[in-house]
Amino acid sequence: MPPPPEPVVNLSSQPAAADVSRIWVRAEYLSYWVKNTPVPVSIVTGDINNPTQELLNSERSLGMLSGFRFGFGAWLDSSHSLGLETNIFALERQTRRFFASSDDMGNPILAFPFTNQTPGAVGDMLMPITSPGQFAGNIVVSSTLQLWGAETNGVISLARRGEFEFIGILGFRYLDLRENLHISTLSADVTDTVLLQSDHFNTRSQFFGGQIGGRLDWQGERFGFDLTGKLALGSTHQSVDIQGFSAQNGPAGATGVFPGGFFTQPSNIGRFSVNQFTVIPSVELKLYAQLTSHVRAFIGYDFMYWNQVVRPGSQIDRNINLTQSAIYGNGVLTGPASPTPLFNRTDFWAQDITFGLQFRF
Repeated sequence: MPPPPEPVVNLSSQPAAADVSRIWVRAEYLSYWVKNTPVPVSIVTGDINNPTQELLNSERSLGMLSGFRFGFGAWLDSSHSLGLETNIFALERQTRRFFASSDDMGNPILAFPFTNQTPGAVGDMLMPITSPGQFAGNIVVSSTLQLWGAETNGVISLARRGEFEFIGILGFRYLDLRENLHISTLSADVTDTVLLQSDHFNTRSQFFGGQIGGRLDWQGERFGFDLTGKLALGSTHQSVDIQGFSAQNGPAGATGVFPGGFFTQPSNIGRFSVNQFTVIPSVELKLYAQLTSHVRAFIGYDFMYWNQVVRPGSQIDRNINLTQSAIYGNGVLTGPASPTPLFNRTDFWAQDITFGLQFRF
C-alpha cells in the first residue's frame, strides 16, 4: 500500500503572530536630563579697587526635568506584518535663577565686564551695577527651557524567529525646543535715581523631518525587552528674539523708558530666523514585565542628540557701543554697530529614565 501524500506547505506565507492583540496604548513618566544651558553672563565682585571674583559665566545645569509620553498604535493585518504608531512627549517648563545683591551702602561691588566699542574709549571695562557709597542694587539672571515633540511611524515586521522579532520603522518626527535667558538689574543711587535694565534673549528650534530606524523585540513568557534605534533627517527652523529696555526715574540723568538694556541695544534688538539641515539620532531601550495577558509594566532609557540648535546664552555679544544708549550715551549710534545680532549654533542632547505601562487589546 503506497504511503499517504505529504501535506503541501506554503513557504511564502508568514506565520501569524502568537499574540492576538492588535492595538496597544502606552503611558510613561519621564525623568529627563538635558545638556547644560550656557550662561556667559560675567558678573564680578570683590574689592572696589580689584573686583576680580567672578560670580557667573558658566554652563548651568537645569537639574532633572519631569515629563510624560503617550503612545498608541495598531497592526493593520491579522499577521502583525504592517502597522502604525504615534508618540507624543512633553517636559515641564524648567527655570533656574541666579540672584546677587548689595547692602544699602552698595557693598559689595557688582559689575558687568564688557568690551567698550565707544569711539575714543575702546577697551575692556566694567559697568557697575552697585558701587560702595554711591549706589546699591541687585541682579537677577533666569534661564528657562521647555521641550516637546511628536512622531508618527509606519512599522513593518521584517523577520520573526522564535521569541525574537525585528521591525522596520519609517515615519515623520517633530521637535520643539524653547529657551529664554533674562537678565535684570536694579540700581538706586544716593540721589534716589532708580535705574532698571532688562535684557531678554529668547530662542526656538523646531525640527521637521523624516526618520528611519529599526526595533529588535524579544518577548518571553513573563519578561521582554525592545531596543530601538532611529535616525531623523530634516530641517530645523531656528529663531532668535532679542529684546530689552531701560527705565530710569529720578533727578540724575534721562528719565523715561528707552530701548535697550545693557547687553541689548538698538543695534541687536530684533527677531531673526533661518532654516538649517539637521541630523537627530536616538536610541531607546525598554525592559518589560508581563503583569497580565493585556498589561505590561516597563522601565527604560532614552538618548537623543540634536546637532543644530540655537540657545539664548550663545547669542550674547559683549562688545557694546554705548553711544546708542539713552542712559550711557546720547541715544544716537556713533561708530560701530555693537552689539551685533549673533546667530551662534550648538548641539543639544537629552536623556531620560522612563517608567510606564503598556495596554494591549
